[in-house]
Amino acid sequence: FPEKLIPVVILSALAGKSIPIYGRGENIRDWLYVEDHADALLLVLQKGQVGRSYNIGGENERSNLELVQTICAILDEKRPRGEGSYKDLITFVADRPGHDKRYAIDPSRIRDELGWQPSVTVEEGLEKTVQWYLDNEDWWRALQDRHGIGQRLAAAGEQFFTRAINIYSTLGEFEEKLTIALRSYLSGRLPAAAQGEAKYRPKYDRQPYL
Repeated sequence: FPEKLIPVVILSALAGKSIPIYGRGENIRDWLYVEDHADALLLVLQKGQVGRSYNIGGENERSNLELVQTICAILDEKRPRGEGSYKDLITFVADRPGHDKRYAIDPSRIRDELGWQPSVTVEEGLEKTVQWYLDNEDWWRALQDRHGIGQRLAAAGEQFFTRAINIYSTLGEFEEKLTIALRSYLSGRLPAAAQGEAKYRPKYDRQPYL
């Protein structure tokens, strides 16, 4: 499901929709072109030491905003809009809770021991990626009508949790009424000592585990 940042940006831009960025786009990630990642995995399989761990990283840190602006610039060159730049579609949305400020990987071991390093820069990898989407429009065009396209997963998750909270509240009310009904029923059938225990009403924390 294409909910990750790069597919969302490309698909939203090509569809002329707003491009959502969490917060101010200041979160940083280390980006790696997919074919470089695959090559690194094959190299580890062929030449890596058994039982040894190898971090695979691009050493190409960019903020989300920088990445989105780069994609927009590539699209401006390859498929210009009728008016303005794709950057005009950028929209800042509420940041998701617990959003990690930075991801970074130290790939020095695979570089020093196996001689691997990325074959392309972030910009070159993004250009290849954008071109793939332009060359395979039949693939992504069919996705445009699917629910959630153009949304980040967290946004869709918020909608899910809202529905879940409503269901949880409904179930809680049902359980509360059932407890009252059972207590009323038992109060007429249990000895006095047991009736006191039957009056126990469990307390529920209605807050979901987010």
